Amino acid sequence: MFRDIATGFGVLFIMAGAVLLAGPVYGFTSMAADRGVGMQTATGEDAYLGVVPSDSAIDGPDEEVDIATLTNNLESDVTTLEIDVAFSSGGDDLETTVPETIGTDGTESVLVTCNNRGGSRGSETTTVTVAVEKAVADGVTVTDVTVQSELTYECNPGGGGGPPGGGGPGNGGATIGSGEVRNGDVNNDGDVASGWNSEVTGDVDAGGDVSTGSSSTVGGDIDADGTVTTGWDSEIGGDVTAGDDVSTGSSSTIGGDIDTDGSVTTGWSSEVGGDITAGGDVTTGGSSTVDGEITADGTVETGWDSEVGDDITADGDVVIGGDSTIGGDITAEGDVVVEWGAVIEGDIDADGTTAISDGAVVEGDING
Repeated sequence: MFRDIATGFGVLFIMAGAVLLAGPVYGFTSMAADRGVGMQTATGEDAYLGVVPSDSAIDGPDEEVDIATLTNNLESDVTTLEIDVAFSSGGDDLETTVPETIGTDGTESVLVTCNNRGGSRGSETTTVTVAVEKAVADGVTVTDVTVQSELTYECNPGGGGGPPGGGGPGNGGATIGSGEVRNGDVNNDGDVASGWNSEVTGDVDAGGDVSTGSSSTVGGDIDADGTVTTGWDSEIGGDVTAGDDVSTGSSSTIGGDIDTDGSVTTGWSSEVGGDITAGGDVTTGGSSTVDGEITADGTVETGWDSEVGDDITADGDVVIGGDSTIGGDITAEGDVVVEWGAVIEGDIDADGTTAISDGAVVEGDING
């Protein structure tokens, strides 16, 4: 499971004798005078080479998004810039544009777009690793700065069920076609798949998996013995109950609770109106919202700039993404990590260790 956080630090080498640089120093290690001075610098926008990740979403094949922003806080232009970008999955569907230079006090972005309209239908999520292998300015070299962000992309819109004429489940299940309105409930012993811009006004009850297409609507509850996958910009009016994993698309809405024996992954800018209870792990996307509490038998990770309205309880570790807000307590049988800028309005109680980043706020007590 990947984290929507910075995972590396850059080492700044000043290729001269004893030189003093003004600016924020996050810690340094002095070396022999004839070898210059080495300084350890953090991956924030105020570092000598500021590298800030950004959780993003590509909603169509023609959209381009920023996944990292680089700021040159040195006193000269960065004239050589070597950057590597890697994806945990879906690399064949995506292409990147990286800057080659950055002017003094300038800002450049690492961009990602779909390389064509192919790939799987519906929303996919990948972890993007941006590694600045070398940045060279006048007498200064910055190396090995690495950050990670979460990218949700939909290079082939259509979601479950596909466009008009698309195939349905292969186990005798039910298909609601793209643009179709199905009044009442849908009950099937197999899988249920709804297409793009479709609507079911009642509940969906399936003996297998349930998938809903992009921009689709289910007015009631979804109850599946297997997995539940909702498409981009989809809406479920009630609760989601599943025997296996639940994955919600970017900009999607679940009006009620999510209760599953498996794991839960919510998309970028998604919303869950109630609680999340999972037999596995819970991962929420960047800029997402869970109005209630999260309870997981595994680990819990919240994305950058996300919000949880109540308590988080996990049998494993808990990682709170930067700039996130947790409205209640955090209780973990493992470790707790709170990233930069996050706010915890309650207490933290961890059986393992607790790590609070600079700029994070814990308003209650810390035990662990």
